[in-house]
Amino acid sequence: AAANAQIVTDEQHGLIVSSDVVKDNHDRGQFAGQIQAAQTVTGKRPEVAGAASGYYSGEALEAMAAVAATVLVPVRGQVHPSKDKPYAKAHFTYLAQEDVYLCPAGHRLTYRRTDETHRCREYQLDGPTCCACEHYSQCTRGRNGRRIVRYFNEVLRDQFRHQYERPENRAIYKRRGDHLRRLPEGRPPDPAEPRRQCRYPARRRPHREAGRGARHRRALGLRQD
Repeated sequence: AAANAQIVTDEQHGLIVSSDVVKDNHDRGQFAGQIQAAQTVTGKRPEVAGAASGYYSGEALEAMAAVAATVLVPVRGQVHPSKDKPYAKAHFTYLAQEDVYLCPAGHRLTYRRTDETHRCREYQLDGPTCCACEHYSQCTRGRNGRRIVRYFNEVLRDQFRHQYERPENRAIYKRRGDHLRRLPEGRPPDPAEPRRQCRYPARRRPHREAGRGARHRRALGLRQD
């Protein structure tokens, strides 16, 4: 069976604070539990806790936010941003007082239904208006009109994105990667050595077949007051 090793290091000394091995072949849902385990060892709540984008879980954001004053776990698109799409959700404005989304062309997407399973509310523009828009083919292919979902914890999702984008937090996140590269031998990486000797938590290799005893290591970082 696959083994997914988890470690938490501290920023000041680069030491491993806690470690664990889990059976999940992914890291979603691991962040809060691993940081809490480290908190038990150190006896204090970290000022900053961070991890690679693979730890991001929209369903577990409340638990993730509770383990540190600042949590730096970017969504995958923030680490490796793609070409900006003018009609992506980020360019739709939510008007809280009216409970509608305003699209880039100025049309209003109104509330349609609540999806309890996926914990979100759906907003949609009527089909005829959407299809008549000059930007229709660039924005959507649906004849029933463009649809946007707003998660129950959308405000928290935005908070996570904004926290990561702050320059001072990006600098902290970069230092986290520098510390993790020291873990294999307890020293800075030698550029002449094969890259496989350094661990880059944000760059995940393809999993081997579980039946072949695959082993993976994931690392999280924290800063104490």
